[in-house]
Amino acid sequence: MKKLTAILLVLVMLFSLSAAAMADEGTPDAADNSSDIKTMSFVTALRSIRQNDWEGEFHKAADLNLSVWIPNQFKAKDDIPDDCILSYADEKSAASVMLHRVGIDGAKSLEEVEKSVTDLGGNSAGIYWINSFNVLLYQNAADDALCAVILSEDDNAVEFVLSPISDKECNSLLTTILCTVQPATLHVEDAAQMMDADLNVTWGENKHVTIANDDSDITINMWDEDVTADTISSINNWDAVKQDKLNTYNIYAETLAIFGMDQDVELILQYTSPDEKTPFLTIEKGEVTYDVFAK
Repeated sequence: MKKLTAILLVLVMLFSLSAAAMADEGTPDAADNSSDIKTMSFVTALRSIRQNDWEGEFHKAADLNLSVWIPNQFKAKDDIPDDCILSYADEKSAASVMLHRVGIDGAKSLEEVEKSVTDLGGNSAGIYWINSFNVLLYQNAADDALCAVILSEDDNAVEFVLSPISDKECNSLLTTILCTVQPATLHVEDAAQMMDADLNVTWGENKHVTIANDDSDITINMWDEDVTADTISSINNWDAVKQDKLNTYNIYAETLAIFGMDQDVELILQYTSPDEKTPFLTIEKGEVTYDVFAK
């Protein structure tokens, strides 16, 4: 049986991989959030936030449909440049997060921005899908910083600069912060895509995330290729499988609650046969409503 991978594995590995290896991966598209593209999700960040008992809150970027979660130990900086929109720093660890406007010299796509960045010596990590945004990530070695560029609707760009990333503890917190960047106004589809992106990391390809036509519910079907209607009776770790699915359901339910959607959207998670015709486990409203092994 497949186990959930370590929390934020993709983030920890982000800059331990070579730029060439990452450049071989596909470019993310928010409309096609499949597992062969590079994705980051607020849900995955929430796992890390809860595991580390970090406290914080969302801050909205002025005049942009964009918000980011900032830990409480980070304080707003007063002396900031004119192009700066948000600037927070943790004096104890010297970690900082800054969002500012950047000139892109007429570039119309992140691929064009990426070329400019690499021409100037930046170490590109490629283009990622992060909570409905397509984002260019690159490492600025001179500033020991992880940078994230997002094209805005007015054909300009904004850039997050997070540093230092050479410090392992700071890197973990800063990459978690990066995974919380999201539209300030969220819809049910955004939440469903975040769940799908998180499953790309924690589960893989064997799932479907669907939304009701009236946006009243989100249904997640998950399966293992070797667990079918004929073989389910031989499974010997059912309690662990069930607990894994309950943990997944609970983090997604908490996500909906954080976004204020928990009263309007019903979340349903099912563990099924690969053809999705035979449910083995169904979780609704935080409770197991069907268990194939229940007597």
